[in-house]
Amino acid sequence: MAALRQTQADHNYLPESELRQVGDELGIPLSHIYEVVTFYDEFSLERRGRHNVCVCRGSACGVKGGKDVIAAAGEVLGVSVGETTEDYEYSLQTVSCFGNCAVAPAMLVDQDLYGDLTAERVKGILKDKGE
Repeated sequence: MAALRQTQADHNYLPESELRQVGDELGIPLSHIYEVVTFYDEFSLERRGRHNVCVCRGSACGVKGGKDVIAAAGEVLGVSVGETTEDYEYSLQTVSCFGNCAVAPAMLVDQDLYGDLTAERVKGILKDKGE
């Protein structure tokens, strides 16, 4: 896991050539490497943006306007969930829960958690990050 996390940190995703190298160095078949990277949401086999915007779509966030938060993030970034901006600056993703229901709806931008969000607040946060 540590080797995969480091590889992803270095490249913002897991290129096949790097997965092969990790497997060779650790003596693990490539098929087993793929089992791990396709199981955990933290790993990506596709190139991601330099910044990761991740919005919670869990029950508490959904009840408190999570769909509006997701829509606002997509509007500001100009992408849909699962996509990356053309300049590879931002990727937009959702997760089923952050475990921060007390501040729902919530969004994580890189390592920064934002809660009690509205569509307007999301727009301000993402515009500030881009400047």
